[in-house]
Amino acid sequence: MMVLCLTACTTETPSPLVCEVTGGKVQGIPSDDPDVIVFKGIPYAAPPIGALRWVAPQPVLPWDNVLLADHFGPISFQPPHVAGPDSTVISEYGQVDYVKEFFSEGDPQMSEDCLYLNVWKPADAKKGDKLPVAFWIHGGAFIAGFGYEKEFDGDAYAKRGVILVTINYRLGVFGFLTHPDLSAENADHISGNYGMLDQIKALDWTRENIANFGGDPDNITIFGQSAGAMSVRNLLCSPMTKGKIAKAIIQSGGAINPDGSEGMSALPLAEYEQLGKTLMGDLSIRDLRQMSYDQLQEVIGRYTAAHNLPFLMLQPNVDGKVLEGGLSACLEKDFVPHIPIMMGSTLDDMAFTRMGESYAYLASRLAEKGEAPYVYEFRRRLPGNGSGAFHSSELWYVFNTVKRCWRPLGEADEALSERMVDYWTNFMKTGNPNGEGLPEWRACTNGLADVMEFDIEK
Repeated sequence: MMVLCLTACTTETPSPLVCEVTGGKVQGIPSDDPDVIVFKGIPYAAPPIGALRWVAPQPVLPWDNVLLADHFGPISFQPPHVAGPDSTVISEYGQVDYVKEFFSEGDPQMSEDCLYLNVWKPADAKKGDKLPVAFWIHGGAFIAGFGYEKEFDGDAYAKRGVILVTINYRLGVFGFLTHPDLSAENADHISGNYGMLDQIKALDWTRENIANFGGDPDNITIFGQSAGAMSVRNLLCSPMTKGKIAKAIIQSGGAINPDGSEGMSALPLAEYEQLGKTLMGDLSIRDLRQMSYDQLQEVIGRYTAAHNLPFLMLQPNVDGKVLEGGLSACLEKDFVPHIPIMMGSTLDDMAFTRMGESYAYLASRLAEKGEAPYVYEFRRRLPGNGSGAFHSSELWYVFNTVKRCWRPLGEADEALSERMVDYWTNFMKTGNPNGEGLPEWRACTNGLADVMEFDIEK
């Protein structure tokens, strides 16, 4: 486990920098804003290595001294973000060079030992304050990303009285490989969904520990974008999260079509088991557990080359334990919790996540269940190279990190970001994004007539 401990710390004197968590004590550090304390790289489960590869996350290994949480933990193995030429040609809105956008500084350390989370809290927050909690799940097609990408930050949330938790979880072959032999060794006869189980483990950790940071375990808003948004949908459809989620925000995660179909919906366990068997051929699970990430990627690479695929997106499956079904089916069975929901997309988003009939239909389905959602469309077309309001472009604004962006963003962008974070934090506090000084955002009960549009004031 990647742990650095303070051997000289004493525990007799209470400190706002030190919190008791599952496994031991952790000491945070002042964030860039002196009114915020950040705890980086807190382990929430045992390292999923060796015999724990392709096993549900296990209890965290305890430590003796105070863990100095001053650096982020390793991230899940994933394809490296390799920078291309700066002259990337953007021929239409929606195209973007994601390496230049978010990963130009290179990748952090990658490891199978990746189950770490981060907490931002107000410096004066203490146990008993019961502050609302925001639980962020990063995107990346379930094969990439991490919880502390440069567009993510918790200062703006903590300054508004919301505690932010961001997480890493297993990705790709380590997070979502499904195989009949893995199912056979599991007591519930399931496999895959290890990344989802990591998310649930981190959510459970948050419920068990966040009160010590000043948070309210009964007021947790889960939110995510792209694969993170699909994860939010899945968590709403999981038997393992019942009663654990107070609110949800789905950013560019697709919706539901009138025929019941869903963009990038989870497939049944049996289908993914067959895919895993096809992928791995005659290799045994014992063989696979001894192979490195690069060796496993070579195996997958042969499959994608043979099928002329640019990449293989392994993702969650419907196994009846971790995931009951897709959102459409779970709404039909009234399985989705009756909680406030916010959802939306960007103007030039990917096709299956773009605003349209599917959002109107999902909004109407939720309204039928008594939970009219708040729906938005992010319409700010970012300057710089013609990418427009591309998939993920709103992240600079949702986390108030527009000053970190390479694009020529100005005061109007900062004002838009402040407004969006106000809406987001109001929703996290009360289930209603409206607040003093903000234009009214009506719940969506009339098709898409009540969609909130986010753009700079021109």
